[in-house]
Amino acid sequence: MNNSFQNLNKFLEEIKTIGFLQRIFVWGHVKKLSYDAYKEFNDLIQGLDTVYQNLTTEKNNFELSSRS
Repeated sequence: MNNSFQNLNKFLEEIKTIGFLQRIFVWGHVKKLSYDAYKEFNDLIQGLDTVYQNLTTEKNNFELSSRS
C-alpha cells in the first residue's frame, strides 16, 4: 500500500486550481488523474479493511484467552 497518496493529492490540487478554459481543453488530463486517484483511494480503503479485520480477529482472540 502506498502511503504517500501522491496521485490523490495531485488530483485534489488540480481540481482546486483548474480554470474554466482548462476544464474545456485539458479535461483528459484531469480525467486520467481522477482514475489514478480513485485507484489509490480504493487501495487505501482495502488496506483499512484489512487492518480492521486483523484488529477484530486479535480482539476476539484476546477475549477468548482472557475467559480461560
